[in-house]
Amino acid sequence: MKPAMIQQITTWMKRHRDAILSGAGIVLLFGILFGIGAGTGKETDSDVKTEEILAAEETKASRPELPFLEEDQRAILDGVIRSLEENNIQEAARQLLENQQKLQYVFYQVMEGEQYLYQDGRLSEELEGTGLVMRKPMSVFFGEFHNGLPEGEGIILQGIYLDGMRYDYSKGTWSRGMMNGAGESGYDYYKGIRGEENQALQKKGTFVNDLMEGSFSYRTTNSEGVTTIWDMEAEEGRTKLDDRWVYEEEKQGYVLSSNENESHKYVLPGNAEKEVRWRNLLTWKE
Repeated sequence: MKPAMIQQITTWMKRHRDAILSGAGIVLLFGILFGIGAGTGKETDSDVKTEEILAAEETKASRPELPFLEEDQRAILDGVIRSLEENNIQEAARQLLENQQKLQYVFYQVMEGEQYLYQDGRLSEELEGTGLVMRKPMSVFFGEFHNGLPEGEGIILQGIYLDGMRYDYSKGTWSRGMMNGAGESGYDYYKGIRGEENQALQKKGTFVNDLMEGSFSYRTTNSEGVTTIWDMEAEEGRTKLDDRWVYEEEKQGYVLSSNENESHKYVLPGNAEKEVRWRNLLTWKE
């Protein structure tokens, strides 16, 4: 009998010592022992089958169990998925924000800070296929995965409290865990906001490795609900100036009038065209 075989049988006996004391256990043990080709020095079919059984049990015993989600925890994640499938980003964000404490418990206590793919009420260690992944308690990615990375259509959504209830998002085509292709990124204080800060902001165009490239639109909505849109050009995330931009000494920068109203101007400070400012707001690897 090979030393490895002896070790496997010893391990099996220790694990199943209660069962061995029963009649069935004794019969099984004798079957294991006498199924070996005595004196031949060769393994029989019984040897191979026994090794397979012991190896399978050893693997099963060492494999950690997946976290278990309670019914109410699954209901929250299912609700977020349904809203995102319906492209109702605001409703999905509301569910994240209103269930903050429960989601913190799920992420830190149940999942122990690890990432799992959730779909159809089940968790998977492999990020492969379509489903939802909790990146943080208030941040999820829903979409397609391949080799553990976003690959295909997907959206990152993050609920956050600042001066009000707000959500940040990045939605579009992903490749190798980065936005590559048509997409948009921005934020929205969906219950309104006071002051000069924009209530909502959106950058929509083409992304290459999380940076905007080519023509894109920049849209803002102020606290009074007035929306303004600028059409711009980007090169590797930097502003590409054309003859529509005018340098104004008073503002010490380049100025671009909006599509609808010449009085609504976007000001790019001097030398800021060298800065990378047009990018994916929420990256997968952050």
